[in-house]
Amino acid sequence: MNAANFLTGLRLALIPVLVYILMAEVGNYRLIAGILLVFSALTDLFDGIVARKYNMVTDLGRILDPIADKLTLIAIFFVLLFKEIIPLGAGVVIIIREGGLFLASSILFLTGKDMIHPTSFGKFTALFLYVVAVINIFDLPALGTPLIWIAAVLAVASALDYFRIAWLKLRKAR
Repeated sequence: MNAANFLTGLRLALIPVLVYILMAEVGNYRLIAGILLVFSALTDLFDGIVARKYNMVTDLGRILDPIADKLTLIAIFFVLLFKEIIPLGAGVVIIIREGGLFLASSILFLTGKDMIHPTSFGKFTALFLYVVAVINIFDLPALGTPLIWIAAVLAVASALDYFRIAWLKLRKAR
């Protein structure tokens, strides 16, 4: 296992830890979960940089990286919804976006098509979702509440862009 894939694996391993910390509500759980989520987001950034810079791009990494990203965001936003930290509508939209992209990429992969590659807009949206999640974990409603609605709009817009790209790929493949 190379360094880039190790970072992706670490991000996957952090998901149940983050969920447990947020659900257990022990001690400074919000601070700890927020810091771990920032760390997780940074590993997402660094695994790509390391993979490209040191020629460590692997098929396993191309599959696991988006899985780790989507599962992290789905898990965190599900917990934020469950704990009623974020509004239901915005949280559901974000979870559907993440789940839909995960499903679409999986279908493309399983049918032998190339997976959906991240766009700049999609990367920005994912980063924004991480930031909004951290702000809401830190319980800053004056900032978190308006930002969650902006995140929901970005989630819809970037999902539509990804589905447009996937549709074009499927049509081209025919």
